[in-house]
Amino acid sequence: MNRSIPCRRKALTRLCKMSLYLAASRSAIHHHAASALSLPVDLTNQMILAPLTRGGNLPYRRLCADLGCRISLSEMVYARSLLKGDAVERARLRRAPNEECFGVQIATNNVEEGRKAMELIHQAGTADFVDLNCGCPIR
Repeated sequence: MNRSIPCRRKALTRLCKMSLYLAASRSAIHHHAASALSLPVDLTNQMILAPLTRGGNLPYRRLCADLGCRISLSEMVYARSLLKGDAVERARLRRAPNEECFGVQIATNNVEEGRKAMELIHQAGTADFVDLNCGCPIR
């Protein structure tokens, strides 16, 4: 038996707990925001996993959902690469079966690319919402 597997799971669990945060009712996220956006869950007092580049992959999000996270987001997806059919970007649209409310974050600086990427995400049918990132300095 590989003894490092429980250690890795324990480390991932600690990391997951550190990256989750509680959206309190007095924060910028209010109960009415969830209903206005028509999300499948109320955001008040819920754990939300923010988009994490190279950290918020599917296995990690699955573990976070197991630990009580009700709302999660994909790693940042580059709209231009997604539209070119990049397999890595396409894989970021996948949703774990236990993710109750799942959003996809797309990064773009071009309105038409963003619109087309949102159409692809809608066609994939995995996301409850899209988070638009127009200012990430990575690319």
